[in-house]
Amino acid sequence: MTINNDIEETYCSFEVCKLLKERGFDIFTEAVWVEYHQDTEYYNKGVDFQKSGILHGRNSFHYSNEYYSIYSSPTQAIAIEWIRVNFNIWIHCASHEVGKWCYHTGKTTAGKISPRICENGEYSLEDFDSPQEATEGALIYILQNLIE
Repeated sequence: MTINNDIEETYCSFEVCKLLKERGFDIFTEAVWVEYHQDTEYYNKGVDFQKSGILHGRNSFHYSNEYYSIYSSPTQAIAIEWIRVNFNIWIHCASHEVGKWCYHTGKTTAGKISPRICENGEYSLEDFDSPQEATEGALIYILQNLIE
């Protein structure tokens, strides 16, 4: 058997990072999404993912001016933990048929786990091709529908 050690953490998408910011996420990250509002001498209008380690990470906070906006980009694991700690909502991804993934979410209240809270009450309505895609779907669903 060949071992694959060429793996990396999965970072949150730009969409998730914007939603996290709107919900109060403010944690130091080593990666950021930069949204350029207009073309400049150095950058074109659009979105760019930047992972530059500690030096750039010192600027990894939410910032905006007329030229660009910066959004902290946590890993999916940090986003999941932040949601669990602050809103008592958990995420679980599972394979439910060969090559297909779904997610479950639930809320812990007063030490008890509530019934699952997804679009249909049990599982995500959409099938995903990987656990990372299912996690992304769960984060978007929770941030858009379950947290104000």
